[in-house]
Amino acid sequence: MNRKAIVPLLAALATAPASALELYWAGEFEVGKAPHQIAFSADCRRAYIAAAGSARLGVVDTAALRVLPPVAVEGVPLGVAPSAADRLVVSRFDGSTVSEVLLPGGDVVSVLDIGGAPSLLTALPGGRWLVVSEKADRATLVAADPLRETARFATGRRPFPAAYSALRNTAYIPEYDDGTVAVIELATGRTVGRLAAGERPSGAVVFDDDRRLAVAVRGENKIALFDLETRQAQGAIAEGIGDGPFSLVATHDRRWLLANNTRSHDVSVIDAAALRVVRRQPVCEIPIVMALEPARDRLWVACEGEDDNRVQVWDVVDEAGGGDPAAPGRRRAVAEIRELHRFFARWLRGELPDDGTAFGRFSEVLAAEMTFISPAGREIPRSELIETVRLSHATAKTDPASRIWTTDETVKALPGGLYLARYREHQEIAGQYRLRQSSAVLRRNDAAPNGVEWLHVHETWIETEDERPADTAGGGSGA
Repeated sequence: MNRKAIVPLLAALATAPASALELYWAGEFEVGKAPHQIAFSADCRRAYIAAAGSARLGVVDTAALRVLPPVAVEGVPLGVAPSAADRLVVSRFDGSTVSEVLLPGGDVVSVLDIGGAPSLLTALPGGRWLVVSEKADRATLVAADPLRETARFATGRRPFPAAYSALRNTAYIPEYDDGTVAVIELATGRTVGRLAAGERPSGAVVFDDDRRLAVAVRGENKIALFDLETRQAQGAIAEGIGDGPFSLVATHDRRWLLANNTRSHDVSVIDAAALRVVRRQPVCEIPIVMALEPARDRLWVACEGEDDNRVQVWDVVDEAGGGDPAAPGRRRAVAEIRELHRFFARWLRGELPDDGTAFGRFSEVLAAEMTFISPAGREIPRSELIETVRLSHATAKTDPASRIWTTDETVKALPGGLYLARYREHQEIAGQYRLRQSSAVLRRNDAAPNGVEWLHVHETWIETEDERPADTAGGGSGA
């Protein structure tokens, strides 16, 4: 190949995406109705989720993905953010206030009136938050210790949560009813421009080293793009965007943008350099709010469907070219561990039909010579294991909050297409929390859903703060 042919080829390779972002299901739970803003403690050990329809703040152990006792608050909490190790700032959408509450009881420390229908809190440096008030057409800069208003800015009609550029100390506020985005210099308090985004802009994010802005335009199913230096439009991303894009987040390295589509119930993964959608990931019904966990590469998605109030957690994995050739196999093994335990939970709750097709998700991934050793040390034959799990269908139907899930999965690739896995299995059934340490051997099987089948499982109880449960052969999950 001559030089003239090589140069354009190298240029094309430089602009082409070098990898693809994958979302791997990590777990799900409920903290109340209409979950909205998700915030994390400074040490990332806890997640706080505003359950707008249940007048409380959900609290989640991020390591175990276990729901802890909630914090009761008044009204419709929409936004939440930690202000100190023992305090949270909460916005009340059905009123006009933000308040600071103490943990763990939720006692109100102080209240600040900032205008009707305050929404999510946009974090700024220095322990400050910018809060838009949808019914007051304003944005308020709030600081803590003590809770106080430090600045107020007029906006267009029905402002939505702001994006923030640290480099420019500028807020970009979607004005939902006006079809514009206000550009507000926070240092001067001046609105220095308005960007024509399209019909019903609802969320935005700054990316590309604070040089560009992406805006979710819900009414036109597109992501509008703007140059922040010139404040000029740079076109839009429409192909691959789902129905009703509502907001955007950028991964920590800013290589990827994620858009939650509230009407098609999925998340669009956007290559931030190539400005194209590389995939859409189905999630729970009406994904309304997303957050990226700072300490781990995980995406949290809160949904407010009529009968679906789950919060889902997804591992965010950049599948870079090259690297460890065994990594894809290990990730398939982790996906199988998580998905099969998700099957157990849905099977026990009766969410799956009691038929061969649904049950085959379990029985058909067990190798013919599969062995299972219960926490009591008894080896259970494959046939007995299958029958035990089959008969457990809908046994937790009256307990819709029952859950089975796994964490701390580690997988080592072995010769011969084998994988040695270790993980923790969590169970919350009939209000009782139980924990197992599990070891498993999986084997490559390209015909299986995740390309692996189960060859051996050995489980042991782990003592928890809750009362240690009595051992059973099937142990609730059957695997």
